[in-house]
Amino acid sequence: MYKINKNKNGKYNVLLISDLHLCHNMDAMPLVEKAYEYADFKGIRCVINLGDLIEGVMPHNEHHLQIGTVKEQVEYVINNYPKVSGIKTLMLYGNHDYYSMFTDNYNVAKEISDERKDIINLGYGESCIKILSNYIKLSHEIPELRHYKCDFETFITLIGHTHAYRIAIYDDNLHIYVPSLSFLKPDKKLNTPAILDADFKLNEKGIIDSMYVNYVDMEKGEVLANFTYTVPMNNKKYLRIKEKFKEYNNSR
Repeated sequence: MYKINKNKNGKYNVLLISDLHLCHNMDAMPLVEKAYEYADFKGIRCVINLGDLIEGVMPHNEHHLQIGTVKEQVEYVINNYPKVSGIKTLMLYGNHDYYSMFTDNYNVAKEISDERKDIINLGYGESCIKILSNYIKLSHEIPELRHYKCDFETFITLIGHTHAYRIAIYDDNLHIYVPSLSFLKPDKKLNTPAILDADFKLNEKGIIDSMYVNYVDMEKGEVLANFTYTVPMNNKKYLRIKEKFKEYNNSR
């Protein structure tokens, strides 16, 4: 399981991107490059990509492709995806990335991670990452896959696939839907490729107790909206995590 460390500025600050659909004729590779320039400028050392890195080849999309085969699309990513010194990309692969695995047993994730050591393979569909002892769930719906179950207590889930930015709270769990960084079905309301600049705040015990998110238009470089979430003190999952920290500290 990948563990996120502090940036040079002492923050647990990450960039969230999703649904690039590279090699579709409505992708936005120049804006992907701009997003990594933004991360580098802000001192962000970790980019989390929530899936559908490539468009893939599916029954409905042949006439939208700039590059016609999955192997050629993977080669394009290996040679052209932004590579910035000191920045790691945590890559959760989505349904478009997985489709060739389902049809031809061609593993897009392995092919890319074998060649690009800066792109960390988190697998397909669902995964978990850590900040200290805090677990964060990552999700991108893949109908053909039985979903991975995160066995760790978490109250934050980062979600790709929908292409639209949204915040929701379900059963004491904060769900953050990451917008598409492409022109393919972007956020219908604001209609722009975008990223999320997310800053996790930890209390003195090392537990995430708040989060600040900037929703950034990558074409204009403007913050379209921001959101601050403070974990309620009566959040059941937060209280259980707090109790586990207490047990751990008492056992040392």
